[in-house]
Amino acid sequence: MATENIIESGFEAKWAQFLNEAEDVDFGVIKSFIAKDKDIEMDDFALDAYMESIKNSFRLNKDDYKDYEMDDFVEDFDNYVSDKMDS
Repeated sequence: MATENIIESGFEAKWAQFLNEAEDVDFGVIKSFIAKDKDIEMDDFALDAYMESIKNSFRLNKDDYKDYEMDDFVEDFDNYVSDKMDS
């Protein structure tokens, strides 16, 4: 198997392909992952605000998220909360 084929079949490539092909991203999965990772309720105010923010970001330019993995959303959520709490 050629190196290009191995790289193309990797998780990151599949995630990028998913984002490119998906008309609607399943934000519920992202929200559930963050809630479970952070041990917070699904109706947490900060989580709801963050989800609205990334929905808008996806609408404007989903390519910004093509290299994101689920842990990146958790880190982005932490940064979002920190930025909003410092304001």
